[in-house]
Amino acid sequence: MSCSETFPKQPSEVMDIEFDFSRFFAGSSDFLSTAVVAISGDDAALVTGGGGHGAVEFSGTPLHTALVWLQGGTTGVRYKVEVQFTTDEGRVKEEDFFVQMFD
Repeated sequence: MSCSETFPKQPSEVMDIEFDFSRFFAGSSDFLSTAVVAISGDDAALVTGGGGHGAVEFSGTPLHTALVWLQGGTTGVRYKVEVQFTTDEGRVKEEDFFVQMFD
């Protein structure tokens, strides 16, 4: 995924964006440990979590996949979402993308 990737979303939707770090961890016993999400835009209506999910959920054995959960947003606003992942061994990986709101 690259910074130029944009995901469409309607305000009432709860959606997840998946990150697969299998190639990043190739040959390593390391795994995802924590994540910090920052959202910027014209307002603060797009937030993490929703639908009973936390901001970021890790999955897989070992934990190489992350789902970033998003809800809310304002029609017409484009948000930038930046996620900083930290691994058990201290590696830091940053990913970002855009969410374009429509109705």
